[in-house]
This record gives sequence, C-alpha cells and structure tokens, in this order.
Amino acid sequence: MIFSSFLSCGKASKSKSYPEQQEEISDGVYAAVLYPVNPVLAKDLQGGIKIHKFGDDFKVKVKLKDAPKGTQEQYLYSGSLCPTSYNDLSGDGIIDASEARAVMGEVILPFDGDLSSVLGGGGLFPVDSYEYTQSTSFSLMLSDLEHSQSILKLEYRAVLILKDGSMPLACGVLTKISDLPDIEKPPSPPPDRDRYRPKPPSRPNPPTPPPTVEPDPGPSQDSWWDNMRNRWRRWRDSVREWWRSLSS
Repeated sequence: MIFSSFLSCGKASKSKSYPEQQEEISDGVYAAVLYPVNPVLAKDLQGGIKIHKFGDDFKVKVKLKDAPKGTQEQYLYSGSLCPTSYNDLSGDGIIDASEARAVMGEVILPFDGDLSSVLGGGGLFPVDSYEYTQSTSFSLMLSDLEHSQSILKLEYRAVLILKDGSMPLACGVLTKISDLPDIEKPPSPPPDRDRYRPKPPSRPNPPTPPPTVEPDPGPSQDSWWDNMRNRWRRWRDSVREWWRSLSS
C-alpha cells in the first residue's frame, strides 16, 4: 500500500534517539496556507489547514480547492520547510516524493480517517477538492505514536499533501495564530423588516357613495278645487299682463 510504504520511509525506528529537550505543545490555534508544490499539476490550487489544540481536544481542519482528481494524502512532518524548485534535483520540472522528503524530514502523523491512530485510519484520505475535519483525544493520539515526543511541538511543522500518495501537491508551514479557541460568530441580526412586526396594510378609502336622487314626486295630488283655483290665478295674471301692455 502506498500509504504504508510512504509512512514507513519517514517513520523513525524505536531505537532512534530524539533531542532530550522537547518543547511541549501549548494550547492554541495553528494554521498554514497551502501553496502548490508542483504548479503544473494544479496552478490554481488554493488551500489551508488549521489545527486546534486545547487541553485534550485535538482537531484538524483542511480545505483544498481546485485540486486535481485523485486521493489527497495529507501528513504532518518533522521539518519546517516546504520543497521549492531549488529542490528539483533531477531537473525534470517536477518535485517528486523523495525530493520532498529530503527537505521535510520524517512523517509524524497522517491526517486520515482516524487521528487517534497512525494505522487505525485505514489509509482513508479525502479525494479531489475537499473539506476535511477530524478530532480526537490528544493523549490517546500520543499514546499510539512510537515517536510521540516529535509532535509535542506544532509550530513551524510542515504539512504536505500528496496526490495519490506519491506526487507532492501542496505544502504549508504551521504557525500559531491564536491562544484562544475559535468562537463561532453569532448570526447576523435580521433586517428591520424581519425584526419588527410589519405594519398592517392601510385600509382602502371607503367608496364614494352614489349621488342622492330625489324620488319622482309623480302626478300632482291636488284636489279639484285647488286645480280650479290655480287655473283662475293663471288667467288673472295673464289678463293683468295684457292690460299693462295696453297702458304702456
């Protein structure tokens, strides 16, 4: 298996000596930007890694965007440098795994399906572009590592991602960016239109009532005597008008 052979090449034997003085890992957030190692494979690749270590909680988050198709194996190394074009000893324009190991040192920890065990993750790594998140008990993880003292320092450790376990794809060097855990930002308050109860729609103006139409009085209800009197008055008035006209 590619994973086993690559890890065994970087893993130190039990008899290998380590510096007596080790800097213990302090609580905090460690992060790195992942840059393309071989731009010919993915010139537009973008990525980053963030490691949270607080007490016994150990969490790793990795994001990779615009990566080529394939399994992306990711490892933490003992070295503090990433390979560059100066490390292309063969001059073929490609930095291979052996040239990268010469710069980065030994593999400390794979970021696979199980952080608590070097081999317990079964070589399960993300594929293509991805977002990886895994967490474990820090003490449990150290108890599984033969060279656990090497991981007691996270700052300035290099992280390498290899396409299909053999071709270096992206690399970054961890630095401590915070002594406090990340706090999720509270959700943005809703806009005013959602925060307050909307006003009810204004009532439409009442319709204009139709004009009042006086009822038709119908035929006159005067008596026979009233009719006769009215006719006499009209005749009288007409005679007066005629007499005035003669006098003038």
